[in-house]
Amino acid sequence: MGLDTDHESVSHSVGKYVREMAHTNGMEWFRAMLERGGCQGVYHHIGAKHLDRYLGECAGCRDIREADTMEQMEAVVTRMIGKRIMYQELVGNAGAGP
Repeated sequence: MGLDTDHESVSHSVGKYVREMAHTNGMEWFRAMLERGGCQGVYHHIGAKHLDRYLGECAGCRDIREADTMEQMEAVVTRMIGKRIMYQELVGNAGAGP
């Protein structure tokens, strides 16, 4: 999704939560998925250094959730191409904070 995407809003402060397709249900679902899958599931800590990688992984999983297993595996492998990260880059500056 690019920055040129149309956005709409609703006014929660005046009791409006949905206007046609403008609502926060998708974002609330995504946030809940991040918490369950990341902070309470596979990962025990998500630092700022790798937050963009984690969000990308979660968004990618969401994008292919309706595909069958083989299509999901193909999509994951395709996204891995050119994404190698060396161990030193992964753990470098370990004392720099979360």
